[in-house]
Amino acid sequence: MVKKKHRIPPSATAAVRRLGESIRLARRRRRFRQRDLAERMGVSVSTLRALEAGFPGVSIGNVAMALLALGNLPLLDELSDAGRDDIGLFEDMAALPERVRVPSVRGRA
Repeated sequence: MVKKKHRIPPSATAAVRRLGESIRLARRRRRFRQRDLAERMGVSVSTLRALEAGFPGVSIGNVAMALLALGNLPLLDELSDAGRDDIGLFEDMAALPERVRVPSVRGRA
């Protein structure tokens, strides 16, 4: 059986590329050489280069380590904040009942 190669949509590819560019810019602003950041991340320089180039095969763990080494780990927390999920929040609001009815309690004095 031949496995199909997973294709990433262009919008997702562009977002990963922008993330890599942002990490590269943050590294340069901190005056870190690629070798220095890679060492702090615990990865090879080629892995860091792939991350900065926006290669989509770089693991989320490596992204997290880069953000940690750059002092930007809270940015990853923001991505996972369910309170910022506008679509999910909208769906929750749409599912609310129009009226709330409290069941009557019989035999109440």
